[in-house]
Amino acid sequence: MDDRIRHLLNKGREHYENREFEQAERMLTRVLKDNRGFADVYNMLGVIYHDRGQVALAQEYFEKAVRLNPRYTEAALNLAVTYNEQGMYDEAKKIHEHVATDGEFVRRFVGEAQVGAALGHANIVRVLECGADPDTGAYYVATEFVDGISVQQLLTSLDRRGRRLPPETAAALVAAVADALD
Repeated sequence: MDDRIRHLLNKGREHYENREFEQAERMLTRVLKDNRGFADVYNMLGVIYHDRGQVALAQEYFEKAVRLNPRYTEAALNLAVTYNEQGMYDEAKKIHEHVATDGEFVRRFVGEAQVGAALGHANIVRVLECGADPDTGAYYVATEFVDGISVQQLLTSLDRRGRRLPPETAAALVAAVADALD
């Protein structure tokens, strides 16, 4: 990979991680013009398009990511969510079944669920149960119900209206998370 592509890729990832999706999209699409072999670039662009409500385009990019790397669990799950949102339930189910047979994914999934179950704090959603369904073999994590919207949904809603999270609200959210990590 030449230095120019490496720079675009690194800057694109940085913008993506900061949810600066317009800048990330510009950088990442330039990466793909020269090299179509980056599954993670297709996945990031899929997330960007999904965030904008361009579900069909997001699906196309998630599918490309999974074709490039069939073991790319994050892209596969993003694709399954996208299929599900479009009512393509059989396709979504096939992906979930495929991921559930990936031993490394299952090991990480169960491990993270066990860690989550051991945590106890008012600012952390309680894990009530985790395991595998005896009939289907599908792995699950059951958590307590939390009424309201997620921080992700809040940020997306604000972004779509051209607004930002007020600094005092951001500070309160960060303090709540920090308190939970203490």
